[in-house]
Amino acid sequence: MKCMQIRESEQGGWRLFYGTIEGFSHEDSYTYELRVQPEDQGSPPMDAPAKRYRLVEVVSKKKVTP
Repeated sequence: MKCMQIRESEQGGWRLFYGTIEGFSHEDSYTYELRVQPEDQGSPPMDAPAKRYRLVEVVSKKKVTP
């Protein structure tokens, strides 16, 4: 399963993120820096995350070679 690595700040540690970001579509062979807005889901179903994430801005998009 593919996932993203995220961190909350430049000083923070990286963690795996298996969710989605509304408004964002990942392209293979690129690395991104994004600004997102977390939103509480209220009372989500038990198998759903407590927060959802919405894309605010693509700060950078850089081509990488495998």
